[in-house]
Amino acid sequence: MQEQTRTSDPTVILVVGMHRGGTSALAGVLHLLGFDCGPSLMPAVEGVNSKGFWEHLEVFRIHERLFAAFGRSIFDPREMPTGWREHPEFQIAVNDVRALIERDFASASRWVVKDPRLCKFAPVWFEAFAALGIRPRVLMIARHPVEIARSSRALGWCDSTARAHLCWLQYMFEAERTTRQALRACVNYADLIGDWRSEVERIGKDLSIEWPVIEDEQAAELDRFLDTRERHHVESGNAVADAEHALPPLVAALHDVFSESARSRELWEKVAALGDIYRFGEGVFGPCLDQDIIDLTLTRLAMEQQRANITHPTPTDAVTLHCRLIEESCRDEATFAQQCDLGEGKMTLRWILPSGIRPQFMRLDLGARPGAFVVHAIRLDGTAIEALASHIVAGSPARPMERDDTGLRIASTRENPWLEIDVRGLLAHAETSSVECVEVELERESGAAELAALITCAVGEALDARPSSTNPTH
Repeated sequence: MQEQTRTSDPTVILVVGMHRGGTSALAGVLHLLGFDCGPSLMPAVEGVNSKGFWEHLEVFRIHERLFAAFGRSIFDPREMPTGWREHPEFQIAVNDVRALIERDFASASRWVVKDPRLCKFAPVWFEAFAALGIRPRVLMIARHPVEIARSSRALGWCDSTARAHLCWLQYMFEAERTTRQALRACVNYADLIGDWRSEVERIGKDLSIEWPVIEDEQAAELDRFLDTRERHHVESGNAVADAEHALPPLVAALHDVFSESARSRELWEKVAALGDIYRFGEGVFGPCLDQDIIDLTLTRLAMEQQRANITHPTPTDAVTLHCRLIEESCRDEATFAQQCDLGEGKMTLRWILPSGIRPQFMRLDLGARPGAFVVHAIRLDGTAIEALASHIVAGSPARPMERDDTGLRIASTRENPWLEIDVRGLLAHAETSSVECVEVELERESGAAELAALITCAVGEALDARPSSTNPTH
């Protein structure tokens, strides 16, 4: 392959802004004005970005690897961890970015990189640019936070308006703080859609870029690209009583700054001042947020695990009753199994035991697969065990079992659900009495109830398995 000669002083723009904040629209405009976006672009997705993301796939992959390395994700409202730039993964990413630039943009005189993740990962790019002698420009786009929240929630990318607002603050503040060494400009999404000609002219002045002459055909193409019908979430500002529009004070303050000062040279000082307030508060809520996100992540992982792996037993699954006997050794055991249908609905399982069986403990194994059940009653020779929960010595999950008026819930995500009962005090004469019949009345949890029980169980297991620390680090 012939080595490409790198353009000596290319015009390079980093487009930064929040997810669903207009970065794709802005990058598309730059592309139509002659900026190269790279050879491998993320394909358009109907209903998400039908006119394209204008996002280099390898840039996306580099950033996603960084997120994974530091336990972050796109809608994580935390800044990158303290000291992340000294981590080996940071330098690996710098080297990857440098290789990408030299491979895909070596001969380009004008090129643009767009990815909302640049709000967090701009330091990676600036180090690569410094090594290559490139002086980038930064172009930020700001959109109404309510519109971002609506769009993000509609796509299932973010689970709440509050979380979307917090992420928006964090992205915009971190983008401002990490790009201070570059020549910068900002544009409002609504202004770009409403009058791209004026905004492009202003951006050119702010970033010292001389645009090519825009011919009529090119202007018509830009008009079609920025079709306002593609803007599905528009904040009118009229719904005063709507809780969604009642922006938290800091969110409202930052939105006002972008609305009133995007064209002003004072913009960056105002954003930085609000960013200082945010980071002052982050010192208090940050550690709590760390723990909450860990717990939420465990919950979601558990949910996905159950959705992917939980399958109901076949109609001919085996239910096993183990009896540890009062004989010469507690290790002696009698096992009784029966085939039954463990499908949804109530059922009664019955074992007729051989004459003379005198148990100390009884263990009940429900099938051979994960699942969730409610045990309504256990009867020995027709007599129900009262206060059943008080006689449970072990079972699944390992945490205390959930109890309610209908029975005792047991669940397992890794193996079959099971429980073990101490029956020593339940027999009239422990040394002489035997049990002839054991009945278990139970019901398999169905649908969402089973999934909820399994998630609770999996989260409990994950939390129990986490190493404890008396000196946690942030």
